Amino acid sequence: MPRFRTAAVAAVATSLLLIPTAAYAHPDDHNIDSTELSANTSRLAYDSSSGSLTDLNTTVASALDGASASASMFALGLGTVVYLKVKDVSLAAEGQRFGAHLHAGPCVTDNPSAALGHYNTDLLAGISPAEVGQKTEVWLDFRVSDIGEGRSTAPVPFVPASGERSIVIHAQPTMDNGSAGARIACLPFTIE
Repeated sequence: MPRFRTAAVAAVATSLLLIPTAAYAHPDDHNIDSTELSANTSRLAYDSSSGSLTDLNTTVASALDGASASASMFALGLGTVVYLKVKDVSLAAEGQRFGAHLHAGPCVTDNPSAALGHYNTDLLAGISPAEVGQKTEVWLDFRVSDIGEGRSTAPVPFVPASGERSIVIHAQPTMDNGSAGARIACLPFTIE
C-alpha cells in the first residue's frame, strides 16, 4: 500500500477509535453516531477510484458532461466512510444539488439500468420490507460550488461487499424514499 494511503487509512482509523461519541454530519444533516462505525475493529480496508464520469445518456447534454470524480472508501470493523469529489462540472450548475448513491452494479455508457439498484444491506440480506436510508445505503448527495466542484462524505454502519459497483449521480437531490430522478453519470467503483 503506498505511503500516503497507509497514512490516510491510519488517520481515519484513529479518528474513528479516538472520538467514539462524535456524530458525523451528512450534507443533509442526517447523523450516524460513530460508535456504530467503530463497534468492531477487526477489519481495516481501503478502496478508491478516480477518472472521467461515465455518461449514462450520451444523447442528452448534462452539466456533468466532461466531469470527473474520485471516491475513496475506508472501512473499519463494521463501519465505513465513503468520500466523493466531483470536478469539472459546468459552471452553469453552480448551486445545483445532485443525488449520488453507491449502486450494486457497474457503470455502462448509455445503459443506466446496468448499475442496478442502490446498494442496500437489507435487500442483500433478504429483509422485507427493506429499510431505505443512510443506515442501509450509501448516499453521497453534493452541491456544485462556484468552481464546478462538489464534495460529499457518507459514514455508514456497514461494510459494502466486494464486487463491481458504481457511484451513480442523479439529476435531483435524494428524497426520503431514496429516489433522486434520472441517472445522469456514474463512476466505476470496484470493492475488493
